[in-house]
Amino acid sequence: MVDEVFEDIEKSLEGLENSDILNSFENLVEAGFSDLKGFVGEESVLFVVNDRNRNTPTSIILKLILDYFDRNNISLTERKVGLIVATGSHDPPTEEEIHEILGSVYDDLRPVLMVHQSGESDHFFVGSTSFGTRIEVDKQILGYDKIICINSIEPHYFAGFTGGRKSLVPGVISWKTIEDNHENALKEEARALSLSDNPVHLDMVEATKKIIAEVDSDFIGINMVTDGDKIYDIKLGDIFESFNKLVEKSREVFTVSLKDKRDIVIARVGEPFNRNLYQSLKGFENGKLICRDGGIVILVSECYEGIGPSEFFDRLSNSKDPEKIINEISENYVLGSHKAFNILKFLENHELFLVSDLEDELVEKCFINSFNSVKEALNIAKNEFKTKPSVIELKDSINQVPSLKQNTAKS
Repeated sequence: MVDEVFEDIEKSLEGLENSDILNSFENLVEAGFSDLKGFVGEESVLFVVNDRNRNTPTSIILKLILDYFDRNNISLTERKVGLIVATGSHDPPTEEEIHEILGSVYDDLRPVLMVHQSGESDHFFVGSTSFGTRIEVDKQILGYDKIICINSIEPHYFAGFTGGRKSLVPGVISWKTIEDNHENALKEEARALSLSDNPVHLDMVEATKKIIAEVDSDFIGINMVTDGDKIYDIKLGDIFESFNKLVEKSREVFTVSLKDKRDIVIARVGEPFNRNLYQSLKGFENGKLICRDGGIVILVSECYEGIGPSEFFDRLSNSKDPEKIINEISENYVLGSHKAFNILKFLENHELFLVSDLEDELVEKCFINSFNSVKEALNIAKNEFKTKPSVIELKDSINQVPSLKQNTAKS
């Protein structure tokens, strides 16, 4: 039995109507232009969009933009237009995923679509941040007068929040730049809901500012708070201000407030994050925030595509000594290692169970206990406590970020 269940994001919250979204096109925030029409003018334009690893309703926004262009006599055929899928370090999207990203505007924008590949695209160097991150940017973003970054803002377990600056960093930067930035995730200040002292966020902001200063283009962000179905708020304008003005709304929508931690936390992961263990661990990161010392997180995810990046699995499976692995990661970080690091640090005084379709042997090489059903995992977990344990279930552990009332995270 579960004591407390938090269902999906509160459906009673009202989403915006299309008319509300279109109104935001007429009110740009600190962008130097009053509206989207004035920003685009008669010049070339590049759209920067998320891949399918985010819930951003890109197809809806693109359709509204193209309709807006049509009503305002902004012709796409009379200018250079491009669209780049900002994959960060993710694999390139399949054609099916490109269809999902573009939706009804597939025929309009597929011919001009480009895909960023952090390990293969041609990059140019724009400098380094004070954190020591070398900034290498995809050359495919060059040659456009206007760049429109479409993104959504959700809590992120080590960057504080997604959205805003993440369209460019890590969206269209090299593998090495992402690796440099993400090494900051090993620091204690890199955590969900935190921005002011978060080294990952601060490094991203600094790198993004250098990119904007170096690239001969005008940038705006279209940022929104959304659960993938409803859009709760949206701002257009300066990349940073359109992000900043939505952080509190994102916190309101996605944060679950609790008085104290629990002994057992069931963290369920849904699409698109349940494709592999690596992506699913975002649910673990949120679940662990309310797991008591000596407690257990039960991560529930299909992981139908396997473990995830080889760099992540290799780090965990190459030794049976967790402390040795932690020291190796601290001394020689490679991209993806922060997730292995976080698992092993958690296991110093907790346990992690996984209910998935993965083979037990693979899971156990990651120092995780493998189960075939939630019932089985929960029964085993309860038996590890001398008294009746407290149990909580997060139905949407990717988007539901627990925040303790007496220890609210700094922003």
